[in-house]
Formats: sequence, structure tokens, C-alpha cells
Amino acid sequence: MTPELALNLGRAVGSWLPAGSRIAIGADARSSSPHLRAAFCAGANAAGVHTVDIGILPSPGIQLYVRDKKFAAGAIVTASHNPPEYNGIKLVAPDGTETSQEEEGAVEAIYDSRKFRMVPWREVGTHTSESGAVDHYVEAVMRQVDVHAIRRAKIKVVYDPGGGAGCVSGPRLLNALGVQFVPLSCTLDGAFSDRPSEPSPQNSARCIATVKSTRAHLGILQDGDADRAVFIDERGEYVWGDQSLALVALWELRRWHGLHPNAAPPIVCTAVSSSSCVADAVQMGGGRLEWTVVGSPIVAREMIRLGAAFGGEDNGGLMFTRHQVCRDGLMAIAFILELLAKTGKPFSELVAEIPRYALAKDKVPVPDDRKQAVLLNLRHAVKDEAGIREVDARDGVKAYLENGWVLVRPSGTEPLFRVQAEAKTEAEAKAIVERFKGILGRTVQAVH
Repeated sequence: MTPELALNLGRAVGSWLPAGSRIAIGADARSSSPHLRAAFCAGANAAGVHTVDIGILPSPGIQLYVRDKKFAAGAIVTASHNPPEYNGIKLVAPDGTETSQEEEGAVEAIYDSRKFRMVPWREVGTHTSESGAVDHYVEAVMRQVDVHAIRRAKIKVVYDPGGGAGCVSGPRLLNALGVQFVPLSCTLDGAFSDRPSEPSPQNSARCIATVKSTRAHLGILQDGDADRAVFIDERGEYVWGDQSLALVALWELRRWHGLHPNAAPPIVCTAVSSSSCVADAVQMGGGRLEWTVVGSPIVAREMIRLGAAFGGEDNGGLMFTRHQVCRDGLMAIAFILELLAKTGKPFSELVAEIPRYALAKDKVPVPDDRKQAVLLNLRHAVKDEAGIREVDARDGVKAYLENGWVLVRPSGTEPLFRVQAEAKTEAEAKAIVERFKGILGRTVQAVH
């Protein structure tokens, strides 16, 4: 990821948009973000497009600002949860969602062709800055919850944004909601010196220990661009993303039914990689679950297409239609705080309402140039396997078995296939993974 790439991507986006359009650009806290942001803006300006720098803030805050302030597009300089040496540029559509694959393809075609629009000097786009995007974001989230109930509950949390973009929004929200919080890594740090930016169990040890030592009601971790939130219960137990997705789906559906008691069952969307506990929770909440291809932009666009009430992924990325259709970590935090306040129950007790399943994962090397052939042959091979009740081929191969399910799909970023299985017990899940690794291995050998 170089300044030259950012410059030419800015020129490509500027050439794709009509001259005179406005783009909002923001970034996470990475050390490389400022010069990449400047290069992108220079390229877009050269193509006759105006750029507005809205500073460092979470990706969903940028997306909300693009939508509400009616920009033609947005750009987010971020590599999300990846290590600090990585960076990237994510494009945002006018409605605040991530741009579609078709729109990205159009920009990439211009980038590859190098046929950029170059306007006369009098028509070069301007570059300005605007403050207030963080306040706009925090205030929008607060409008979605019962602020007075949260303030009355006297909740105590441990908040760890890992030095990422959540540093500018999380403390502001918690203070505004009257939540007492113990800050961890709440200073912007482009190198993620305190902990890696992925809020995984192994990166949560300090937050878990602090929850226990301070007797907090909740622990909260966020990734680098703060579009996701992961939670620790009051006992110091890590709550997996599929559990929080299922829990919030259940209570969001209950809220929805309270507002629309006689309406048709609301829809919830999630990717085929999500746990069966999400399906259980949606059924418990009186909703209808729709599975999608893996990827947050795809889940979001299916939500819009189907008119879904809620959606999300199993990594802590939750999407509240009533707020905005994208992963929003700050909104997830506010929702959980409201849930604690209104139920008066410990977080562990709320999570216990969600059924648990065992998950096992592995991967099998497959060269990129053989992935499609392997996938096609795998779909045929699986049909002949015993004990398979149903096959979903919308994204890789998801096979439903008597004792669980398995998803075998090619990685979009590495030369391998991922094998993920779920069952009632860990032993069963591991056995399913081994069985389908064998099927995949034989398929790879058969493809030349």
C-alpha cells in the first residue's frame, strides 16, 4: 500500500464520479493513514472532485456522515483489525453502505486502464476539513437508546479500543450515558503498542483481568476501525461474536414486535458462516432468518433488499437497520448497555439464554488457479456423501448433517480453503472437519 496506489485510486474514484462531486474522507489511527489520505485526496482533486477531510473516527461514523451530509461518496483509510503495517482504502456509497462489487469493479477498471480524467487548473477540486463528525456519530447512537435508563443503572465497564479509532468515540459515548468506565488503551496509537487490534480471546487477557479486579459489569473491546465490538461478561468470560449476534437479534426482535405487534415476522440476515445459535435466537424472537454469502457489504445489501430489521456477522459486527445498515460497534455497545439497564440482569445471565454449540475450524492449501475447479468438483462430490440432509451452495459448500453442519469455502485472500464445522460437542465438530478435509483433499488431487 503506497502513496502512488492511493494517488491513482483517488484519480480513479474522481474520474468515476461526476466532476464537482464531494467526497468525505476519514481514517483510523494507523501511522500510515495521513499520507495515504493526502495522496488519495490529491488524486481526486486532480480529477475535479472536492474532498472533505473529517478526521480520525470509526468507520461507521464516517459512513453515517456520508449518508446524512449527502456526499456523493466516502473513503475510509483503514485496515480494520489487521496489524499496523497494513492499510487500505474502503469506498462508501451515498447511502452510507460499502460500495457494491459492481461499483468497485467500475473504479478498478478505471484504475487499471489509467484513463483518468484530468481537468483544467480552474476546475481542480478543493480540499477542506470539517469538524463535528464524531459528535454527529455519538449523538445519532444516543438517539437509539434510552439514555435515562442507562444513567439510572449506574453501570461500570472496562473499555479497551486498543489505541484504535474507538478512542475518539467510545469514551465520549460512555461519559454522555453516565457510565463509569475503566479505560485501557484509550490513547490513539497507530502502532497498536498495547495489544493487537483484533479483539480475539488471546488479545483480551488484560481486559478480562481488569473486569475481574474492578468487579465491572461488562468488558468491551473494539478493533482498529471500531466497526465491531466484543464483550466480556461480569465473570471475566469472553463472549464470542456469534453469541452476541444471537443475543442482540433476540432482543431487537422483541423490541420490534413491541412496536409492531400485528405485523409479519421481521427478517434477520446473517452469513452462512454464522452459528446455529443465531437461527435459534431468531426463532425464539419470532423472526425469519435469511442466510447470505459471507461479507459485511453483502449482508448489508441483502438487508436493504429484503427490508430486514437486523443483521450482522459472527465476528461482533452488528447492523441495526433503524440506525444505519453497516457494522456499528458503538451502536452495539449502546444496545448492550441499555439491555443491562432495562433487564437488571448480569450479562452472563442474558447470554445463557442463547443455546451453545461447539465449533471446529481448519484449512487446506489450494492454489488460487485451482480454486474454482476444486469448488465445482467438491459440490458434485458432496452430493454422493452419506448422511447429508441438505446442501447450500451459495458460498462454497455448506452441508447440513444429522449432528451438525460444515462449511467448506475458498479463502478470498489466501491460497487455501477453510473448513468450519458446528455440532453439539467438540468431538463431533472435529470429526466433521476431519471428514470433510478428507473429501476436499481427494477433490484437490483429482483436479489437475
